[in-house]
Amino acid sequence: MSSYQLPKIVAIILLLSSCQKKGNEIRHTDIQINKNQHVDFCYINNGNWDTIIIIPPYSKLDLLYFKDEAYMDKVSKIQSIDWINMLLIKKDEIEVGYIEVPRSYLDFKTSNFSYITRNNCSISYHKTKESDVPLIQTEELTLTK
Repeated sequence: MSSYQLPKIVAIILLLSSCQKKGNEIRHTDIQINKNQHVDFCYINNGNWDTIIIIPPYSKLDLLYFKDEAYMDKVSKIQSIDWINMLLIKKDEIEVGYIEVPRSYLDFKTSNFSYITRNNCSISYHKTKESDVPLIQTEELTLTK
């Protein structure tokens, strides 16, 4: 192999690896649960979002529209499990990240798709007698196909 081919091969490998679509997973601990009974989503993804779609356990994803199929692949496991909620983070209707939120960390009061907007990113919560996990109510999302 000649010395001028090696840089070309390295450049091609770097180019191909950078073109692969990968979902941006964000840690669930980036969701701030405050002692003043508020859950703060405002700084998730450095505030670079406008809508968070809450996907509850056992949801069928055929009603959701994904511009980036990599995100559908990442969140699809929610269809068959019940120990997490999946949060799909969007900016200008394009997926920019997702969060797997263990239900032992934070739970939602809905069994349907719901959403959070940047205008309402700090949400009050309560705890039930049965559990010490913060429970929040979000706006239900109406989806039709």
